[in-house]
Order: sequence, then C-alpha cells, then structure tokens
Amino acid sequence: MYTYLKDGQPRYATEMGVGIGPDGEPCELVFVDGVTVPVTPELISLVMLQETAPAPPPLEGFRATGLRLVVTDGAITQEHVVEPIVFDRPARVAELCAEIDGLRDAKIEGGFDFELAGVVHRIQSRASDRENIVTLGMLARSAVQAGAEVGDLRWLYLDRDFGFITEANVQIGLDAHDMARLFLIGMGFKDALTFSARQMKDWVVDLDRTDAELAQHDPAIGWPA
Repeated sequence: MYTYLKDGQPRYATEMGVGIGPDGEPCELVFVDGVTVPVTPELISLVMLQETAPAPPPLEGFRATGLRLVVTDGAITQEHVVEPIVFDRPARVAELCAEIDGLRDAKIEGGFDFELAGVVHRIQSRASDRENIVTLGMLARSAVQAGAEVGDLRWLYLDRDFGFITEANVQIGLDAHDMARLFLIGMGFKDALTFSARQMKDWVVDLDRTDAELAQHDPAIGWPA
C-alpha cells in the first residue's frame, strides 16, 4: 500500500509507480518534507526503475498499515505508514482460551504411554479409542471383582486370550488386572490435561494479569509431561 496526496487529502494505491487514486484520477506522491509533485510518466519510470531498499520494521508499539515512497535529495526510498498498537485485552483473553482448548483437545487425542513388563507402549486415545478403553476397563474391573487371576488372559473370552492393539499395531496380551490399570492410566491422563487447561484459563482470565503478561504468554508451555 502506497500513500499519495490529492487535493490535500491522502490517497492510496497498491502498486509502486501507479499514479492513480481509488477514484481513478491522477494524484501526487507524498514527500516527507511536505513537497508534492504531480505524477508524470517520467516520475513513474524513475520509481519503477530505481531499486528501493525494504522499509525498516516499525518501532515497538506501532504496526504498519501500508508503505509510502519518500524522496530525499532525488533518492526514492520506502517507509512504513504506521499507527499505534492498541492492546485489545478481551480479544487476547478469548484468543488464549481458544488456543488452550485446542491444545488440550489435541493432547487428549494424541495418545499416552502404558508400561507392561518393562516395555512402554503407546496407546491411542481418540474419541473412539477412549470409548473402547472405558468399556474394556469397566469389564476388567468387574472381572477382577469376580476373582479373575493375575496372568489369566481368558478373563473376557473363553476361547481365546485377550489382546489389546497399540498405536504401533502391536497386539499385547492383557489380563483383567492389566486392562483395569490401562483404563485408570488413560483416565488419569485425560483428567490431568483437562484440569491443567482449566488452571491455565483461570490464569488468563484473572483480572490481576497484566496486559504485558497476556501479550507475551505462550499457551503451549506448562502442560503435563
């Protein structure tokens, strides 16, 4: 975006060297020293041919809304048109809370570790996986209460051993006690993320939180390992 001047009012064009404002009429380039020059084919050619260095970034506390051409001693350079940044606290709070919710959901569905006989297996935890784990976990707990023994892999099916498929597509044999333990680990995994997200959002909405803290806060930090 480049700023031009026409009849004492700023006009804008989107490409360097275009000497026409939004109304389609000729306009003048804006010069920082207050001098304006009508756009001519010669001036457009000068602008088009001369390489201009990128404008330096805006100062802290300001944001760029466009660019303008600056003529100093015959040299054409670029500078940003800037405006002060006004911190929108409600919008930032809503943004952070939404990011926290998204991270929570992604982590809950990202799987958890389960150790069996010294080997760590990755367990899937998508919504359908969690539903399956809850169902099997409740059946396993009932079997344990009914007297299922440690090491008995036929606590669920009479004609075959019970096996659970991991994220790596490996089937691991689980007795009722191990399945109940996997269920409890999965529940604890989900609960830890849920309550961590709640604490994070409580921190964000706290009225004692400063604007600087909210602006610099990274919601990806502080989750349970």
